[in-house]
Amino acid sequence: MRSLTYLFLLVLPLGLLGCGGSSASDDGAPASYVPPGEKDDYYLFYSGGHSGQVFVAGLPSLREIQEIPVFTPSPGHGYGFSKKSKKMMGEYRWGDVHHPGLSKTDGTYDGRWLFVNDNANNRVARISLRDFKTKQILGPIPNSMGNHGSSFVTPNTEYLLVATRFSVPLPKGTHAPVETYEENFNGIVSGVDIDPETGEMEVGWQVKTPPFNWDLGSTGKGPSDGWAFWTSYNTEMAHDSLEINASQRDRDYAAFVGSGSTSSESFCLNCVASGPPAWSIR
Repeated sequence: MRSLTYLFLLVLPLGLLGCGGSSASDDGAPASYVPPGEKDDYYLFYSGGHSGQVFVAGLPSLREIQEIPVFTPSPGHGYGFSKKSKKMMGEYRWGDVHHPGLSKTDGTYDGRWLFVNDNANNRVARISLRDFKTKQILGPIPNSMGNHGSSFVTPNTEYLLVATRFSVPLPKGTHAPVETYEENFNGIVSGVDIDPETGEMEVGWQVKTPPFNWDLGSTGKGPSDGWAFWTSYNTEMAHDSLEINASQRDRDYAAFVGSGSTSSESFCLNCVASGPPAWSIR
């Protein structure tokens, strides 16, 4: 009983100090408070992961404003049950949403569209910010497996750039022994063409890469306009016991992808007329 009494006496003053420190501060809850009937200053769009949806909240209040159904049916919205939304979703009725990307004009968000990726089924979707509804789902993107390095929008929304998380023998659908991973497997960086008026998407070009796992990326701005950047892991090109073999190096590589002709034709795969003739990896 004595030890319990001592413990109570020690904890109580700490609790009182914590409350006092919080109430005397101008940060935290008071700074995020938005009175009922007042509007937030900003929208926050955040991914729903395996829910397949996108969520919208206000900032600074963090009040949830809306759930936007994208890759998964939503009975409350009728999404995935109407003929139009069924056709748009295709054969895949779920998704893994990761990285929202806003449309831009001259490098500044212009409030037209929001793009999100489906890491599970190699797709991208376009949401209209006029009515917060999904307007198009593109994919599965050819030759891609694990669309994780997405969705990264160029400064004038010419392209949506996406990169694979996993490598496969190419063209996709062919086979090779996993023991020949370094020689016969490849990743893909894709440029998705975006119509400047309608926002309609189509695959414009693709670049074959070494079999690294591409992670996060971004597009250049200002003096770096015309370039895209991705981080990676598993530059060891391991194919088994990945927790051990894919973490042997202290550092992995970053890919710089720039417009213009390539230094080697082997980098270009399935480039099409609507995009640049090829991009190069440095």
